[in-house]
Amino acid sequence: MDFCNQNETILMLGPENREGVEYVTVSYSYFCPFLLCACFVSVLLNGLLVIVRRSPLIRKTPIIVMSLNLATTDGLVSLLSVIGITLNSYLPVVYGLTFNSCFLLILEILRLSAFVASVLHLLVLTWLHYQGIVNPLEHRFVNETLIAQISLL
Repeated sequence: MDFCNQNETILMLGPENREGVEYVTVSYSYFCPFLLCACFVSVLLNGLLVIVRRSPLIRKTPIIVMSLNLATTDGLVSLLSVIGITLNSYLPVVYGLTFNSCFLLILEILRLSAFVASVLHLLVLTWLHYQGIVNPLEHRFVNETLIAQISLL
């Protein structure tokens, strides 16, 4: 089955239930712009953190480095979410514009990959906090070498 072919996908899904579609269009036209604004604010704030990251005044502890990396991936997730909401939801429902399914699938793969990277950053931050509680005297040296090794991967 070719998922990039719109006609096969429509045939596979069968007949559509168009009941209440006007409420969906009105809801999308009001709520999608709010979501897009929230995502843009997230992109701007995380972009500010990425710019601040280069400052020589910030100590480069493992937790700070991983937190700033998390801000970078969150900014990427927000940017891809803006594109995804616009192309997958807002334009097709409100204006009736359709796009190539392959492009939308690739966009969704990128967005979910960035989301998984954010979750892995949270996992590493959780582990760093745990090590700081369990081994308060040794965790900094161990974590710096471990972070360097993980970053090389």
